[in-house]
Amino acid sequence: MILTEIHGGKLVKFVEIKKYVCKNDYIYTITPDFETIQYIEPPELGEDYSFSEEYHLEGVDQIVKDIYSKVKEITLGIDSKSKFNPQKYYISIKAPKNIAYLELKNKKVRFTAMMPEKQIRNSIKNYIVLPLSQGVQDFYGRPCAAVFIDNLSHEDEIVNLISSLIAYNQDSGKVISE
Repeated sequence: MILTEIHGGKLVKFVEIKKYVCKNDYIYTITPDFETIQYIEPPELGEDYSFSEEYHLEGVDQIVKDIYSKVKEITLGIDSKSKFNPQKYYISIKAPKNIAYLELKNKKVRFTAMMPEKQIRNSIKNYIVLPLSQGVQDFYGRPCAAVFIDNLSHEDEIVNLISSLIAYNQDSGKVISE
């Protein structure tokens, strides 16, 4: 049987695989039949498809829309030259280089900040800060950590974080006085 579910606003289809064992013999069955399984991109996602903010905001709770809107308002208020750059899996904030990556989940925003975790924690006290592995930081090419924003009750912390991020990244990664 094939199960279909909406996960993160996107359609996910499940395939059932069964394994039967008798001594050293194995038989596998798959439902639906393997030859009927196809990988199909949604029609609107062709090669020339340009991802948009609307694409990322589709299917998320209103609080996530409000958080994203507030992050954008704060960022542009601090640095009007900042750009929000929607990609397939995230929206990056460029000021002038990527300073953060936003992943819009159903009920929260994962805000990956391109700055050392210690400096992020200086700005963020009331949201979860997740340290990222050295491999992930190497992938991004600089120190970073994720902040999970699920409400706007500590907007001042978001303002401080974005201000620090812009200053830190404009100073080419120099440590800002604390």
